[in-house]
Amino acid sequence: MKCGLLVFPSMYNTFHTGTQTKYAQRLEPSVLYVAPKTTENIFVANNIPQEDIDFYLCSVYTRGWNEFKQFAQRTGRNKVIAGGYHPTALPEEVLKYAHKVVVGYCGNIDEIIAQEKEGIFSGAFGFTHMQRGLLDMTSLCQVYPDIMPWEISGSMVTSVGCPFACEFCSTPQMSGQQMRVAQLDYVEREISDLQKRGVSTVFIRDESFATNPHLKEISSLFRGKFRMVYSFGTGAVMAKRDDYIMHLVAQG
Repeated sequence: MKCGLLVFPSMYNTFHTGTQTKYAQRLEPSVLYVAPKTTENIFVANNIPQEDIDFYLCSVYTRGWNEFKQFAQRTGRNKVIAGGYHPTALPEEVLKYAHKVVVGYCGNIDEIIAQEKEGIFSGAFGFTHMQRGLLDMTSLCQVYPDIMPWEISGSMVTSVGCPFACEFCSTPQMSGQQMRVAQLDYVEREISDLQKRGVSTVFIRDESFATNPHLKEISSLFRGKFRMVYSFGTGAVMAKRDDYIMHLVAQG
């Protein structure tokens, strides 16, 4: 059985226009964290259906909802399994376009695929490794002024979720206001995989890296391994923690 992995909107789409440009902001698609173990998997970067794929596993953000609907109508809902932020927020609506909808994080996708019935399923959380081998790492792009276009960038997580409940953010619903922190050996294996793939700049994509209780231990694992490590999950919390700031600087 062959599974197509897709993210909506396409990782090649820009935020403003929805068109493909060479230097759009890109991250490794999060759907690669839930690649099934019991199927042959292919990452469909352009979101165009392929004849030899048996079913599609789709990670859907709200910005990609309309694009996803068009895709599902084209392929037929019986070939679509959907999860992610938008399906978690509106599972009944998404069920009109996918025969299975996964709510929340999903570390049990093979169990859900094996279910004969259709419907809405609760995902079981687990720290799974990103299947970067399904992706051309050179196609990623980070449009920050201190990252050169020829560099290979990668991303990873050291924690998932956030303890807060900001009204503008969908993470609280996705995580249930829980913050789950990865074991150090998981982080080490992810770092090793990124190094093996020639990555020079790493984006830590945690929703709330600054509130990670093991921030110092985890950040120490990156020392000397990449040219630069950066994260959006730091925020104003750092203004109150001089020790965090100095430690992060020391680790590069």
